[in-house]
Amino acid sequence: MTPQQFSELITNREYPFRMSDAEIDLAKENSLCVLWGQSDDLLEVDGFCCDEVGAYDGTTCRLDKKGFLEINEDGTFQNDEPETIQQCRQWVERYDASIKVEADWCPDTQLSWEIRASHSYDGAEFLVREDGEPMCKGLIIKFPD
Repeated sequence: MTPQQFSELITNREYPFRMSDAEIDLAKENSLCVLWGQSDDLLEVDGFCCDEVGAYDGTTCRLDKKGFLEINEDGTFQNDEPETIQQCRQWVERYDASIKVEADWCPDTQLSWEIRASHSYDGAEFLVREDGEPMCKGLIIKFPD
């Protein structure tokens, strides 16, 4: 299943956005990560990986197949700094394989959230609604096998 096909399956759902267990399994089988803004302070991902990151007032972060990398924009670590050379190498490998994701809270649109990636990837957008009105433009990213 392509990200575009998965988008057609989940777009226009009402807030709070949730996927069924079957949809999560389908996303996992197809290496799809589904990202959306939740409440006013979380960026969530489910599917191929399941994680969340604090995003009060928006955030910029990196995502790989394992979830969000906890690093600051300046490249410093937020938590759990690597203590060994092997851990440093693993971080570099994860960083190099990751995609930069931006979650904008109240962008210059009528949305509460807009999620986007800053470089090319195989993916698609989807829409979450609240009381029938557009609330969040989410993102589906396909990671290479």
